Amino acid sequence: MRARAPVIVFEGIDGSGKTTVVRYIGRKLDREGGAVTTSEPYDRGVIREASRIARSLPDSPADAIRRSALLFAGDRVKHTVAMERFASSGKIVLCDRYYMSTIAYQGAQLALLGVDGYGWLRTINEPFVDFPSAVILLDSKPETAMKRISRRGRRHEIFETESLLGEARSLYAREFTRFRGLKLRVDADRSLDRVKEDVLSFIVDRLDVN
Repeated sequence: MRARAPVIVFEGIDGSGKTTVVRYIGRKLDREGGAVTTSEPYDRGVIREASRIARSLPDSPADAIRRSALLFAGDRVKHTVAMERFASSGKIVLCDRYYMSTIAYQGAQLALLGVDGYGWLRTINEPFVDFPSAVILLDSKPETAMKRISRRGRRHEIFETESLLGEARSLYAREFTRFRGLKLRVDADRSLDRVKEDVLSFIVDRLDVN
């Protein structure tokens, strides 16, 4: 029976360089189809539905955020099934965002409304907290992240404000501390080349992947 390959989750605020690093690691590890990259939301239609929910509840933003969090958790069930299938077939899974992103981003939105949603968000994501083989957190200061986002040359999205990214970063740190599995926090304010090297070395050395 083929051994289960690792599921490696990458987390971090927008502008941390996370997606760039995931793509780099994917190219390095995908020899003979040995790795697969996934991301959340798994069903891209979830974003449209979350936007529809927000528009339908303009006077109840906290309720809209909670409903969106449930929507993302439901999508995560399908995503987890798919990742388990890949890992069980021997493919290394590189996951761009997982449950910590809901805790960080929906938690940050609620915090800016004066609502502490951490406990509830963690409860609805409890089924997922032990699934990853490893979590890699690309930790970046909000001001650094915003500079990178601005260089993209497009209009900022709803989550791309320094105040929200600051709250999200704090919640990422809180949840990362609670994660009991193999983990790595990377200073993502450095050059992306150095970040890539550190992440690749960790994966090769600690997860016996090459």
